[in-house]
Amino acid sequence: MKTAACDHCGECYVPETPKTSNFCCLDCRFWAKVKVPEDKSECWEWKGSKSTDGSGRFSVKGVSLPAYRIAYKLSNGDIRAGQCVLHQCKRLSCVNPGHLFLGTHKDKYEHNDLREVRSKIDENDVVEIRKLWNEGALNQQEIAKRFEISTTQVWAVVHGKLWKHVP
Repeated sequence: MKTAACDHCGECYVPETPKTSNFCCLDCRFWAKVKVPEDKSECWEWKGSKSTDGSGRFSVKGVSLPAYRIAYKLSNGDIRAGQCVLHQCKRLSCVNPGHLFLGTHKDKYEHNDLREVRSKIDENDVVEIRKLWNEGALNQQEIAKRFEISTTQVWAVVHGKLWKHVP
């Protein structure tokens, strides 16, 4: 049997097939995609693939999962059915287990109402987005591209689901 050294931890392992990744386990494959800063209390940036809202995606056995859920599970154990993993920080691409906590779907909904705090846009942008939408100057995709946010966020801003306090 041919052995290889894991690209992340350096441990020797026997690859399942010649075409498998260069990592000895799921943990190493996952954490190799994370940039951990010197100050470990800061956000840990996910460097793998991302969804349109900026949150990380990680494939396990062909299924794409939220990277923050994998980070939480690898660091804290199983996540019970009905529980959501939420971010304390302002960055959806953060996978620092110290920034993640469990909550219910209700908690997630209430927490997402606070998403404007973590947003790439400010109150002036919200006014401009609503103006562009109401005047029909740009469509949802064009607004999303201009402000570097998802089309879902554009919809939520336009329909008052986010930034409710901005007229």
